Amino acid sequence: TLRALEVESHSNIRTARTPVQGILEETRAGGYDLVVLGRHARRSPRERAARYDVTLQILADSEASVLVVPPDE
Repeated sequence: TLRALEVESHSNIRTARTPVQGILEETRAGGYDLVVLGRHARRSPRERAARYDVTLQILADSEASVLVVPPDE
């Protein structure tokens, strides 16, 4: 959808202690104004806790806007 709207995008793989730390560091270093995250449909009981939920942590700590793409999209 974003490509169809000619929205410029970039993806990068960054080594970090946790996925959240890597995403937030890349967002800050790259000066991005939008972070697009995919969301898994099934989550284990451990992942249901907010402290383990990557999406919730990114939403809470990102300085950029966050777009969460549902699993079926």
